[in-house]
Amino acid sequence: MAIPHRVKVLNTCRVSPPPGSVAETSLPLTFFDVIWLQSPSVQQIFFYQLTESDTTSHFLNSLKLSLSLALRLFFPLAGTLSPSPKTGELEIRYKDGDSVQLTIAESDSDFEFLTDDRAKEMALLKQLVPDLPNSDSDLLSVQVTVFPNSGFSIGVSIRHVAADGTSTMQFVKHWASICRFGVGSSSAESVPVYDRAVVPDPNGLNRTFLEQQQKGDKKVGSVGRARADTVAATFVLGRARIERLRQRVAMARPHVNGEKLPDYSPFSVACAHVWVCLVRARAESGSKTAQFKFDSGCRGLFDPPIPAAYFGNCIRPCFVRVGRADLAGENGIWVGCEAIWGVIQGVKNGGDDDFLEETDGLIERLMEMGGAGGRLDWLSWSPKIGVYGVDFGMGRPTKVEVISMEGVGAMSLMEGRDGDGFEVGLALPRLEMESFASMFEEGLE
Repeated sequence: MAIPHRVKVLNTCRVSPPPGSVAETSLPLTFFDVIWLQSPSVQQIFFYQLTESDTTSHFLNSLKLSLSLALRLFFPLAGTLSPSPKTGELEIRYKDGDSVQLTIAESDSDFEFLTDDRAKEMALLKQLVPDLPNSDSDLLSVQVTVFPNSGFSIGVSIRHVAADGTSTMQFVKHWASICRFGVGSSSAESVPVYDRAVVPDPNGLNRTFLEQQQKGDKKVGSVGRARADTVAATFVLGRARIERLRQRVAMARPHVNGEKLPDYSPFSVACAHVWVCLVRARAESGSKTAQFKFDSGCRGLFDPPIPAAYFGNCIRPCFVRVGRADLAGENGIWVGCEAIWGVIQGVKNGGDDDFLEETDGLIERLMEMGGAGGRLDWLSWSPKIGVYGVDFGMGRPTKVEVISMEGVGAMSLMEGRDGDGFEVGLALPRLEMESFASMFEEGLE
């Protein structure tokens, strides 16, 4: 007999910053924001265990109050994406009384099963994260789901046009700090910087990207609804495993006399292994090219640097292309690693001038994902951001899931929950996931 997995909504309310605490404010979109104008929302789930001493009702009240106080500082998330009354250009606008939707729910699902690494139906996880009530204008929605006598989860949906991963976690960590320590605690994150003037746009990229978006006929990263048999699973790459993969890269690399092996980063090694396994698991024959995309942070790329506390988007898409047959072949781990590492080094050495010049067709390339131009595998989260330090007063998360990868051919790469290496999150059709899992382990032998 199948085990039920019901989520019952207990209450839905709106949470706003304290009345009168924030002046009406409008934030124009920078070209970094416009890149993600049509991108799906970023959705995360933080799972926490309950202890015998925890009082659920008291904790839920604390979460709600601290969310209101956190929005006082991160007020744009309570605002809306709407046309400017003066220019007609899209902007993020906040006025007193604007709010976010908070849903309180209860689930009878097996908490331990949901928080382990085994493959599980994506539909089970999707129940734990809210959709944006108005997907065109709302920017943030939150759902707290209680698993009686086991734990709870906090699901967060943030529109990508409002914040990248760094800014998203800046908000979540600030909210958690207030919930745990109260307002004004020394553990609170730095005050966000909203000044759009710190983002230079000498080449008019904002207008260029808007025009490229208007030429597209589908949303960035959208490939329609995910298949009903889609499952999510987590794969762990500890330091020892990454070192083993690095050795495999060295063995697969063509030998050149006197040439030293590049100091490939753990990130490039891990991404290459996952990319190779994905391509082999799919066994696609239509396209000759394998494509991979990851995002690179740009706050320190400009001169002068954009403040680390800048709130919004400040990442650039980086594209990697190799021959599919080469990547799926015997030396695929080196092919993928060398290509990813080369793009990373190019970003480091190129600086802001290269990015400002290399814009032709950027939006079109993002819109290729899942299209006829060949499947593009998308890394949707970076381990540099850090998610396992988010403590609302109940300890560290038992598990964190990034589930916005559903339906867009994406993966997530987060820091290991025990501080060892990386966690790889994937959403694939079940048979494809089984094939990937087998190849993932074989590649580590």
